[in-house]
Amino acid sequence: PFEQLARPVHTLTDDERDAGRLARFEGVRVAVADLLALTGRGWERGAPMEVGLERWISRPLPEDRHLVLTIDPGMRIGDLHEMGDQTLTDVRVAHHSYEHPKGSAEPELRFGDLDPVTLSEVLADLVHLTADAEAVG
Repeated sequence: PFEQLARPVHTLTDDERDAGRLARFEGVRVAVADLLALTGRGWERGAPMEVGLERWISRPLPEDRHLVLTIDPGMRIGDLHEMGDQTLTDVRVAHHSYEHPKGSAEPELRFGDLDPVTLSEVLADLVHLTADAEAVG
């Protein structure tokens, strides 16, 4: 009845610890409903961009950091399901919730710099989000 009593601990691989992106979750297609469900766990929807599309969802982290999931094609304001399933194109630690990876190199923030509890919670969200998803391309 209490998930926290038997909650699995999620950790990074050695390569992921030194990286600012989590490639294992990139290229995975997820349902819009599953993305929106993250908002009940502290995630925040991105601000609408061109033609009213939300192109990311983020989770605030300690020390003024954010975990940012960039999605494609994006969710249209007014009809979040219009664009269909979303592909996670970039999963990174960033200084701002709106940090968009287009044209950017490897992030300067590393996943290994996050505290183990926060990291496990974030990874649990991502594992749950992608559990029934399919990889594309």
